[in-house]
Amino acid sequence: MRTFVVISFVLLVGFPAQAIFAQEITGDIEGRIRDNRGDPVAFANVVVSGPSLQGSRGVMSTTDGYFGVFRLPPGTYTVKVYHVSYQQMTIQNVVVRLGKTVTLGKIRVTPTVYEAPEIVVTERKLPIDVTVTELGGHITAKDLETLPTLRDYRSAVVYLPQANTSFLGDGTNVAGSTGSENAYYIQGVNVTDPYLAKTSTQLPQNFIKEIRLISGGYQAEYGRSHGGIIDVITQSGSNEFRGSGFAFFSNNTLTANTQRGPIELKLEDFARYDIGVSLSGPIAGDKLWYYAAYDPTVQFEDLEIPGVGFHRDELITHQFASKLTWQATKKTNLELVAFGDPSQNDRIGVDLFGLQPISLANADPFLSKWTTGGVTVALNGQHLFSDKFLLEGNVYRFDTREKVEPATETGRNEPLFTDWLTGEWSGGYQNVFDNHSVRWAGRVVGTGHLKNHRLKAGLEYEDNKLDTEWNWITPDGVPGWIERFPDSSFGTNTLLQDVELHVRVPSVFVQDSWRAAERLRLNAGVRWDGYYSYDSQGDLAEQINGQYQPRVGLVYQIGELGSQKIFGSYGRFYEQIPTRAGRFLSEFYQDFVTYTEDPRANPFALGDTQFVLTGRDEKAAKNLKGQHFDEFILGYERHIGETWKASISGIHREQREVVDDAWVPAGFFQRGNPGRGDLDFLPDPIRRYSALELTVGKAFVERYRLGASYVLSRSYGNYVGVFDTDSRNSIANAGPAFDFPAMLRNSEGRLPNDRPHVFKIYGSHATRWGLSAGGFFTWQSGTPLSEFGLLQGFWLVHQRPRGTFGRTSSIWDLNLRFSYDLASRASGERRSTPRLLVDIFHLFSQKEPVAFDQVRYFKVDDQGNPVPLSGENPFFMQPIAWQPPMVVRVGIETGF
Repeated sequence: MRTFVVISFVLLVGFPAQAIFAQEITGDIEGRIRDNRGDPVAFANVVVSGPSLQGSRGVMSTTDGYFGVFRLPPGTYTVKVYHVSYQQMTIQNVVVRLGKTVTLGKIRVTPTVYEAPEIVVTERKLPIDVTVTELGGHITAKDLETLPTLRDYRSAVVYLPQANTSFLGDGTNVAGSTGSENAYYIQGVNVTDPYLAKTSTQLPQNFIKEIRLISGGYQAEYGRSHGGIIDVITQSGSNEFRGSGFAFFSNNTLTANTQRGPIELKLEDFARYDIGVSLSGPIAGDKLWYYAAYDPTVQFEDLEIPGVGFHRDELITHQFASKLTWQATKKTNLELVAFGDPSQNDRIGVDLFGLQPISLANADPFLSKWTTGGVTVALNGQHLFSDKFLLEGNVYRFDTREKVEPATETGRNEPLFTDWLTGEWSGGYQNVFDNHSVRWAGRVVGTGHLKNHRLKAGLEYEDNKLDTEWNWITPDGVPGWIERFPDSSFGTNTLLQDVELHVRVPSVFVQDSWRAAERLRLNAGVRWDGYYSYDSQGDLAEQINGQYQPRVGLVYQIGELGSQKIFGSYGRFYEQIPTRAGRFLSEFYQDFVTYTEDPRANPFALGDTQFVLTGRDEKAAKNLKGQHFDEFILGYERHIGETWKASISGIHREQREVVDDAWVPAGFFQRGNPGRGDLDFLPDPIRRYSALELTVGKAFVERYRLGASYVLSRSYGNYVGVFDTDSRNSIANAGPAFDFPAMLRNSEGRLPNDRPHVFKIYGSHATRWGLSAGGFFTWQSGTPLSEFGLLQGFWLVHQRPRGTFGRTSSIWDLNLRFSYDLASRASGERRSTPRLLVDIFHLFSQKEPVAFDQVRYFKVDDQGNPVPLSGENPFFMQPIAWQPPMVVRVGIETGF
């Protein structure tokens, strides 16, 4: 491993700065040049230019007429074809998407006739990428202008098939996985939260140029994700000075009443507004461009907590993005990027494993201060040695924090007391933590073109540092969480941790895309990821080797080239284990003690200790296998007419291994793979996701666009995912799912994010007099419900087979955007062009319950049976979350 790190470091540092680049922030154009008889035209010059590219790029067609212009910044391009024996051909409006190859098919050129005019063709079709087997889709800046979104690129992903909003606290689910299994990239930088992987940097849509979702079928260059890959690029400068301003506002007069859970918090006043600005342009034409944007966002709610009075929930976020783009030479490009989202939040609410009170004796258990977000700086680069070989890479630092502390003196000094007999909470706010994560990373990738092969190989290295403190204890040493159960027994929870650790992840990949025939392309590659977790003393605490991931795919074109394809793929995909899993292998203390009387009234009461975890009590596995699944895809995609595109595809994912921990008979928690090795007394983990996906879309021409999808799917097993959606618990790869054998009884069935039917449609239309309208509608099946009991007051145990207690109701959602352009011109010179906007979210919301309290029994024994006289939860199957209410937002955007 040390040898590999040294080689990686030498490669990363030894290459010149111009050889540094990032994950995936470009796209490609390819085609074939033919004469009027259909014969290939060799040695034609192909020149590509556009506002997103500094200067122009050119290549020469091969002897079979093929040409490819690779690694272009996403945008709209003009392609010109020159040959001494043929008329000049110009193809306009060629749209290059992020990570995609635009196939222009056969370009017919005509022999030169004296003074023959140039032939101009306008590209209008939605492109079919005939080089890949990926599932997913794109959302462009034009889409974001015309469709309603929640001012954050992450919310826009749900327009695309197999990406669904979760109401269980884990964000967007992709292809049957939980939200904590997605990987997020901004401008080639991995901005996935290293600690829990449940979130990423937030940026407003005005900063975004394009969003790409890959939901399956990707090649070896991508890895370390068990869900989807969300790839984002921000706006850039150009040769033209540009500026924009925007402001958005919503308040309680524009919002319907909100249902907030068992405690009905009365909304007295609410407002959310952000006012932003961006500037971009040339410092030196075609040489050095800049882009800078800033958007401060403020949101507050004045809420009345029943019986305890009014309090304000206030969130302030500073979102910014900047970029310098430099063409150092005609073959070398550098890009310096910085962006961030530091936030401060005086929050009203609770974050305790999804648990909710029915009432509060005092407000302090609901009052906390949160510090979140961070700053990222990256250097990307690209050096084109020739039109046959390109070297890319990047280095970056990603810094993020999630810090929570009590907002009041009582919150700091008193334990939290939860009374499950009455549902009332009192005391303080004691789930206190400070998680500071820093990721240093670098990547070097080489792409070469040899005859009909596009070869690509790369090295990646990440060092994820976690500095964490987590406490459930008062300053004077009293357990931070005390519970009263319905049988009048009591329990205390104490937790202490202060640790710094590192997780280092080297990666290597190699892949080939082989144009085996004019209509047949074969893709093959392999990826290797390592995992090395180091404790506070710098010792190697846990490692995973052998994470080899073969990927193969086939694309066959039928009919006119570039108009239809049949595709299929197989791949193995490993998860990158978040740093929180490693904290259990370092300094840690936790206990749970039960009492027959209230320990607050009698500090000397003797309790019955149920379990104690101390530093290094959790044992690392000796032969740990990485968490992974196998995936199979088969599909068909085609053009319908000039502007429509449709596809049908099937996907199946089969979980092979899971990394978690469990209580072993020797009396400690053991890390490992459930079902094998030290955890062979547990059943094998099961998670199967199968889906049939149908999509149809229309290109953005003639002032309107339309897209629709339907997904028929099933998500089944005994393993819910990295985010434990049963308990709404985000302890990745060290969660409660496999802790005790009793928890695996009845655990196999429909998983919590199983949605058999999901239908989506979105579209927009712009009139010639400045008015435009866009909308997004979705309908989805309800999700399965289960019946649980509590083991030792904390762990969930199924009382009947998983998912057999019914389902939540099917729900639908409608969101609209209306805009009006107030553009004006004088003396032929363009002035400011303000645009008024009205967004309506969740129109006619049914406010259906989307989550329920599924705990029926407060105590079960080691076999999972209810303890007699322990009592039932009176709030069993009561709603704890509802569909959002209707919200209206007004805004204005202007450009100059």
